[in-house]
Amino acid sequence: MPALTIKNIPDSLYEQLKSAAELHRRSINSEVLVCLEKVLVA
Repeated sequence: MPALTIKNIPDSLYEQLKSAAELHRRSINSEVLVCLEKVLVA
């Protein structure tokens, strides 16, 4: 499975992602995947 590194994430965006992951009881990585799927898979 491919891996992806994301650089230069603004602090505010990272904090939003972290909060969303905690709220949904997911890792930050899993939260990123869910967000990407919502945007890219129609």
